[in-house]
Amino acid sequence: MLKVVIIGEVRCGTTSLADHLKSLPGASGPFCAFKHPLDGKESFYFSGHYFGIVHPYFYRAMFPLKFWRWWNTKVLGKPYFVLDACAQYLTSPVAPQLVAAACGPDLPIIVCLREPVSQNVSWWRFEHGTVGWGDSMGLPASGEGIPETRVNYPPKSVVEAHSLSLSPEVSALYTQAEGLVPGVLDGSAVRLPPWAITWPNGQLSAAGRNGVFADNIVRWQKSFAKSNFEYVEVTELSNNLPNVLTRVRAMLPSSYTGAFNEARKGNVVKLNGAQPLDAALEPSQADKDNLKAFYKPHNERLFELIGKRYKHW
Repeated sequence: MLKVVIIGEVRCGTTSLADHLKSLPGASGPFCAFKHPLDGKESFYFSGHYFGIVHPYFYRAMFPLKFWRWWNTKVLGKPYFVLDACAQYLTSPVAPQLVAAACGPDLPIIVCLREPVSQNVSWWRFEHGTVGWGDSMGLPASGEGIPETRVNYPPKSVVEAHSLSLSPEVSALYTQAEGLVPGVLDGSAVRLPPWAITWPNGQLSAAGRNGVFADNIVRWQKSFAKSNFEYVEVTELSNNLPNVLTRVRAMLPSSYTGAFNEARKGNVVKLNGAQPLDAALEPSQADKDNLKAFYKPHNERLFELIGKRYKHW
């Protein structure tokens, strides 16, 4: 079924990289309930966005029928593959085992990375921009309708969001969510409870976990071999795009015959951007410095794990 997955993190270039991948001849993205720029890019399936259903069997409903693969490859003689590029999967406590059960152990996995402080700040801006859009549309006011099971939510600053994400309460929820997977795999459950969707305790409760890349990658490597992974740092999309696309192309099965258009290799795509916030919501330089100090040892673990060092981190 699935031939390649981009798991990245939120605000790490997954949408832009997926746009390049979708430009390959015969590339087919998943069904997505959310329109541009996410339509045809990520399914959100194992995040539980479809009424909490995450059973591996029903993942196939996110993709075109086998008929279209047969029609393209056998009748038209064209290359064909399907992809999913979900930025919520890398941090997810449930996705690795479920993706492995759905797609098998040989799935190529592309991990998009970004300097963690800028990732945290961009995610904070993006989430608040979304809330502002909802307020402008007359939707329930910020904070209304939040499930009572959430702890100290929503956080009021990026530092508070970071602290909340690493709190004992949220850590316990992540452990509890990971414990749901065996029930899904043996068929005794097919859905996540509301508190576990998308990330336990809510979107901003993942702030500090998003940037701890090494922990998240190691969790995935319990289900997939290290050789399955390729890593793309977000600045490479601007500074070394041809090399990125060459590496991404090499992740596809050898039977796939399509290739990037050479003109595409100079076309840097930036989608789904975050907007600046009101000054009161913007993190201070001291906030950023504290986050940088927190992430420094985690970055070193990442560099050792992937055999690459990003000097600007």
